[in-house]
Amino acid sequence: MLYAVGRVSRNRFHRSSFNLGVWLRQFRRLRPTLRTTPRILTVTWALGIQAAAAAAAMADLVDHPSSRWDQSAAAKTGRVHPCPPPDDGELNNLVDGTEDASGNLSVNLPAAACKYTPPDAATLGKGAAPSNGLTTTEKLEAYAGLGYVGLTLALTIAYLHMLSPVMANDLWWAGFNSTGAQSYIIDVVNGELNIVANRSLDLTSTTTGLPYDYSTFYSPIRIAPTYPRTVLDQEYHNLTTVLTSLQEIAAPDMSIPTQFCWVDFNRTWEMAHTKMRQKRCIDRYRANAAVYFESTARMINWKTWMAAKESEFNITIGNALRKSAAGDAWISRTANAFKDVASEVAVWERAGLTHYTLQYNNILSWGIQERIHIQNAFGGNQAISIKSVPTKSRGALWTTIVMCWLPWNDINLGAWMGYSLVRSDPDNQQFTPPCSYDDYLANPDTYDCDPCKAPWNPIPGDCWPDFELFYNLPDLPGVQMVSAGIGPFGSIDLFLVFAPPSLMTLASTYQAQLSVMAQASDSFYGAVNVIPEYKTDPVPTPWTAEPYLYFGGDPTCPLRDPMPFVQSSFAYDVSCTKQVRHTMVLNAFNSIFALLASSPAPSAATICAQCPTMAHECAAVVTPAATAAKAFRDVYAMHDEWVGQINAARDDVVKLGVGTMQLAIHATDETNAFLFQTLLSSTPSSWDFFG
Repeated sequence: MLYAVGRVSRNRFHRSSFNLGVWLRQFRRLRPTLRTTPRILTVTWALGIQAAAAAAAMADLVDHPSSRWDQSAAAKTGRVHPCPPPDDGELNNLVDGTEDASGNLSVNLPAAACKYTPPDAATLGKGAAPSNGLTTTEKLEAYAGLGYVGLTLALTIAYLHMLSPVMANDLWWAGFNSTGAQSYIIDVVNGELNIVANRSLDLTSTTTGLPYDYSTFYSPIRIAPTYPRTVLDQEYHNLTTVLTSLQEIAAPDMSIPTQFCWVDFNRTWEMAHTKMRQKRCIDRYRANAAVYFESTARMINWKTWMAAKESEFNITIGNALRKSAAGDAWISRTANAFKDVASEVAVWERAGLTHYTLQYNNILSWGIQERIHIQNAFGGNQAISIKSVPTKSRGALWTTIVMCWLPWNDINLGAWMGYSLVRSDPDNQQFTPPCSYDDYLANPDTYDCDPCKAPWNPIPGDCWPDFELFYNLPDLPGVQMVSAGIGPFGSIDLFLVFAPPSLMTLASTYQAQLSVMAQASDSFYGAVNVIPEYKTDPVPTPWTAEPYLYFGGDPTCPLRDPMPFVQSSFAYDVSCTKQVRHTMVLNAFNSIFALLASSPAPSAATICAQCPTMAHECAAVVTPAATAAKAFRDVYAMHDEWVGQINAARDDVVKLGVGTMQLAIHATDETNAFLFQTLLSSTPSSWDFFG
């Protein structure tokens, strides 16, 4: 047996000091093993002696050979060979006679090793030296092992190459990238959400095809600018969602786009600016919680709001209520009335409130965040953003301020003027001279007096200003027509009118069938693909019957200069200082739809004759669109389902009475002309194509 102890260097042995007690305890445990080990046992202490160093040292003990046999033996240098076991009796006796020791006890022991002597020829027989070469079997095994490793590596590389398309993204979806499949999915989902709020969608269906190229480096995401506000309005009927959001409101006079009609849910105290608007409240807005001061007053920290706005509240609302026991009771009951969302929903429902609809107002550009989750076959989910639009303040571009300037301006201006917002209170502006509160008390139902207008005031405007006069607008034709034709500035209600469901169904059907036909028929696809996209400037024929000068079709911009062309119409992102010609974009999608929905479809010449300066661009779109529309009608549009959907959508749009307007004056006699054209008429007309 070989025992390597201490440090070996060039045939000389050095002693090593170590912890004797620890070593003896270790050796006593190992002794039975040492005695029965048949070949080689190397013991390495924590002192840092390593087996490799011992093996290298043993190599140094070999004498330099001088004969051919010695040269052969020298080839084995580096191997550790067994030698006869030494007499370890002395060491055993030492171990047996030693007890366990503690502390730092050390002793010097001589290091022992045996010297390797190579066998001679007589030992091996016939003078043959041992061979270190591989046998044939060993060579075959080695080659087979190398082949196995090489084949494994090759197959691994091939497998990774095969997996690379699906491993390129977290979904394991081959070919899925941000500008291709991801952009397509986002566009499909966004298109569906514009028409249908929620339904199952088969992405492999030919009905979901889109006419866009997704092979390019840049694939823009298409988001309808009206979508955020549409989603907001869709949530107004979910009272739980509304009340959860209202918990974030700190005060009733914050920038909530609304005008109040009543203080309380019982409709005891009226708050509209004018008698006509109060009538509108009774006729149309009774179920709308947003027109009640109480709906937000119940939600806030009353003490905090009173600390900031007690004076303004008392002047505009509180003093009027405290003149009666019912008013005092309402204040006590309303302050800090909110308990939880479920209880508040019950309160609203008992009051007959079914929705919380805010007014159309462009004080903000509404933002929205929407995501979809894609799940792969392994159950893994990937969230993908389909819309990310931040909410922004429009600042000086807040044009709807002239329609109504929201509750905080009512309360602040009313308090500054000493006005009560409660219509039945003697401090309300409607009872200032020359009008009288006594006349109101004599017969409230028939009382009709406006302190700032004729015939009640012989000098109109010489009065305590009402909310319209606060705007200090000049007496221009645009201001006159909006005030007389729509309503007094500061008291105009703006609400979004949603497209009727029948129209949404028709649009969805058309979109799906257009996609199917474009993929099924090369001729139809070619007919659609050649239709260009141009701007046109359609004007209703009655608007050009007289020599008019036009101020535009946006009542929030009544101060525009008159122009000889029809100016831009109503828009959310309008800029009143920008006066441009009214235009409409015509493309393949909307032109084919308009031709199919028109019954009977007018000729391209008749349609484009309504474009004063862009008739050529109009004809360039409508003429090829008519060819595609005929092919579509021949295949699908004459089905009863399609015809029924067209008629239902047309009837519903006509009932809504929606249209486009334009403020104008006669160029000769300068008389005002409030021009209006419905989108669709009850009888077919050439304007139906643009409507």
